[in-house]
Amino acid sequence: MTFYFLNQTRKKNWTTSNLSRLVKYQIYYNPSVKKLISEYNAAHEDTKIRNVLELVYKYFEFSFPKYLNAFENIFNYVYTESLSLMSTHLQYGNDKMYNILLLDAGVPRSIISHLSRHLIGLNSMVEIRNVIESKPFILNGLTKIEIKMLSKRI
Repeated sequence: MTFYFLNQTRKKNWTTSNLSRLVKYQIYYNPSVKKLISEYNAAHEDTKIRNVLELVYKYFEFSFPKYLNAFENIFNYVYTESLSLMSTHLQYGNDKMYNILLLDAGVPRSIISHLSRHLIGLNSMVEIRNVIESKPFILNGLTKIEIKMLSKRI
């Protein structure tokens, strides 16, 4: 049903079966954007990048979660289970609070994955900031640019 509504406005380079396959791949394997670009078939590198970024930003992080939330409301009216976990996982990559907070703040996923083992269980930006300030060694392995990006966003 979600695919039916998305098909009304989608470009022709994404078939329903291809979108279905890529959503499952995103949910179960959570590949990086770089990996998606390398696996996408297109004649030119610019086309690959443009199409994969459209897939990630338009479908994975916006359209699918919005439609799933709408269908969840309909579904919950009829049935008591919830689809919010799948929608959150699709939008943010997982359902950990620190991950959601950092992604909403604009921190790239590569930085979040580097810091994630030190942030487990944290539920606010203040807690995240305090851990990073009290344990500066967790920034080892990040480039100067990544550290600067992180400091601007938290």
